Amino acid sequence: SSGINAEYGETLFTSTPFQVHYSVMASSEIEKKDDPKLKSILNSSFSNLKAIQDEVDIISTDFVIDGYPIRNVVIIQRLIRKFNQQKRFRDLVLSYPKVDASLSPRNRRKALQELYTSELTYTSALQTLETCYRVPMHKHSLAFPPNHYNFIFPVNSVLCIFSNLPALLQLSKKILNEVDNRIKHWVNSQMIGDVFVTVTPFLKIYAEYVNNFEKSMKTLRELLTNPKAVDFVRLLKIHSHCGLEIPDLLITPVQRLPRYELLLKELMRYTEPGHIDYDNLQEAIGSVQKMNRFINHHKRMTDGSIKMASIQRILKGFPDIIKTSRYYLHDGLLQEGDTIKENEGDFHLFLFYDILIATKEKKQFILV
Repeated sequence: SSGINAEYGETLFTSTPFQVHYSVMASSEIEKKDDPKLKSILNSSFSNLKAIQDEVDIISTDFVIDGYPIRNVVIIQRLIRKFNQQKRFRDLVLSYPKVDASLSPRNRRKALQELYTSELTYTSALQTLETCYRVPMHKHSLAFPPNHYNFIFPVNSVLCIFSNLPALLQLSKKILNEVDNRIKHWVNSQMIGDVFVTVTPFLKIYAEYVNNFEKSMKTLRELLTNPKAVDFVRLLKIHSHCGLEIPDLLITPVQRLPRYELLLKELMRYTEPGHIDYDNLQEAIGSVQKMNRFINHHKRMTDGSIKMASIQRILKGFPDIIKTSRYYLHDGLLQEGDTIKENEGDFHLFLFYDILIATKEKKQFILV
């Protein structure tokens, strides 16, 4: 017997006095390609094996040329020809460009489906927050005057807690509908990045919600110190059939923009650079990242302004520190020893972008 191994398959020939056996194991890495040249090689390589057997059987086993049995000579000739054809087949397969398996249409469809599922869950959470919490609480706040024994929620408190939730819900529904339409008419050339390129300017409405979030949570905690409010919210949760508490629902919009960025990056990971949607996805990711930076910066500035206002209130007799070009950085205690008694002791330092303020507990201050 004799064997010949190739990179993309294995050909095994076994010789007996009466027959020749032939088997081929093709690699799973070889893709079927509609290529006339490849078909020609395959047909010439793996067909007409019966003819080999017939030709060998015709020759007498006793026939010898130069000391070599003719049967063995014929078999060796066939082996050499088949080896050359196998080599041509391997070289042709290797000449095709390698394709990254991760860029298959199936993976791209899976990433798009994940985006759709995430948006569906998010929209559902906003809808629960709107229908089962905001609307009933707002109606109740309008139903009774502050001096009524059934009064629970001040109107301003309800507005503060839910901020611009209705606008966020409307935007999320628009994105969900667009993504749903793309999935229903799915082809590999389908675009999705253009949806986010279009809606990115409207994502600025998240800045209002994010900046108000800490105040919203504080207002909710204050309301829930009232036993009547606790019972009312508990009933709303039961009717909502939602397993999440109201604080868990309120935080979902704060987490949404970073989530958009991750989902779009995952979709782009499975999109070929030459795909019609590739540039749209790049632009969409850049726009969402820019929006995230804008909202984070806006929040820092808002928090800094609130912090400066609180510091201003405790600095008795100090000039106005609030300016548009100034923002708060840090504050903390400093213990200082000095030969002058009034200059030693514990100082509280307030560091801003352009000044450092040192104060004592009795609200005396030294401007540095």
